[in-house]
Parts: sequence; C-alpha cells; structure tokens
Amino acid sequence: MNAINQTISEIAGDFESVKKHAGKLIGEILKKQWEFEDIIIDGITVKPDFKRLGNLETLITFILDGFSDDEILSMFALPSHYFVTGQGSAKAPTAEEAAEKAKKKIEKLKAMAFENA
Repeated sequence: MNAINQTISEIAGDFESVKKHAGKLIGEILKKQWEFEDIIIDGITVKPDFKRLGNLETLITFILDGFSDDEILSMFALPSHYFVTGQGSAKAPTAEEAAEKAKKKIEKLKAMAFENA
C-alpha cells in the first residue's frame, strides 16, 4: 500500500471513529434531556426547552472543531430556556421567570376580561 492510500485509509478510519463517538454523544444528550421534567410553579406548568442539535453532521463538526464532550453536553443537554404554553404563554431563561411572566399575562387577561364584562 502506498503512502497516499495508507493516509486515506487512516483518515477514513478516524472519521468512522468520530462518527461512532458522535452517535454515542447524541444518546447521552437525549438521556440527559429526558432527566428534566416539567415544573409546576403556582399551578403553572413550565417546560424545559433545549438548543436544537440539527443532525449527526453538526455534532461531528463540533467534535472535529475541538469541542470537548462536556462542552457539547452543556450546549445541548441542558435547557436553554423554559416556556409556558396557553393563554399565559411565556419564555424565559429560568423556570421561575417563565412562570412569573405567565402569571403577569394571566392577570392582565383577567383584568381585561373583567373590564369588558
């Protein structure tokens, strides 16, 4: 085997290794995301939301760019924000802030309904 073929073979092997590692990381990311449950604050359900990973190629790019597993996990396995749906819909960096925003919206809607009644 000449040097060029050997180098190509090594690169292909390295890429398969990175691809396999990326697949394992996706599993870890999903497992960690499932550990986060909805939170109920003062009767308001607040849900965690996460940055979208996209696809396997995106994760491979992060790995090849030198991001550590911990950095990748912190980017995609931890909530990027929390949200409330329904009449008091809200989005905020923390569950408490999202619940507070939702409460204020609900209070405003109730006040408007009372004024119009």
